[in-house]
Amino acid sequence: MKKHLLILFLLFFSVSCESSNQPRSCKENLYWKNLSEVQKMAVLDSSEIDKYAMSYYQGCFKPSDDSLTLNLLEELTNERASCHAKAFYFHLFNQICMKADGALSEMLGVYCQRIMLNSSVYVLGYFQRNKNVEQIYANLIGYELYFKEEGTSMIKYNYVDFKSILNKRIGGDKVYEKILSDFFHLINVALKNMD
Repeated sequence: MKKHLLILFLLFFSVSCESSNQPRSCKENLYWKNLSEVQKMAVLDSSEIDKYAMSYYQGCFKPSDDSLTLNLLEELTNERASCHAKAFYFHLFNQICMKADGALSEMLGVYCQRIMLNSSVYVLGYFQRNKNVEQIYANLIGYELYFKEEGTSMIKYNYVDFKSILNKRIGGDKVYEKILSDFFHLINVALKNMD
C-alpha cells in the first residue's frame, strides 16, 4: 500500500512540475527534437495547444502580417506554456523566423526579444547548437534595435537595457556568457549593416 501511495505521489509531483509555469521547472535541453515520438504526440493531442499553432504545424496556416499571425506569435512567445508545449512553440517560432521574409520578418524582432527575455538560458542553450537560428535572431533583433534608436520601433527594450537584462538572467555562468557575447557581436554586425 505504501509503495502504491509513493508511486501516486511521484506521479502527481511529476505532473505538477510539468504543468508549472515557472521557467526553471523546464529542463534546459528540452527542445522539440529531444522529445520522443510519444511525448510529441501527447503535446499535439493536448488541449493546451493553440489552434493556430496546430494549424501552422499541419501546414494549413501561412503566417503573414495580419492579426491572426500576431495572435499566433503572442501565443508562441508567452511564458505560460508547460515544458513540452514550450518546446513545441519554440520549435514553431523558430520555423517562422527561418522562413519569414518581407513584412512578416519586420514583425519578428519584437517577439525574438520577448522570447529571449522570457527564457534566456533556454534560448541561449539552443543557440549553442543552432548557429543559423542565432544569426536570424541577431538580425531580426538588430533591425528592431536600430529603429528603436530612431524612435520608430515598438520593441520593448533598447540595446543597452536588453544587454543588461540578459547578462543578469545568465547570472555569471561562463558558458552562457560566451554564447551571449557571440550573440551580441552578431547584433553589432546587424546594426552596423543598417547604417
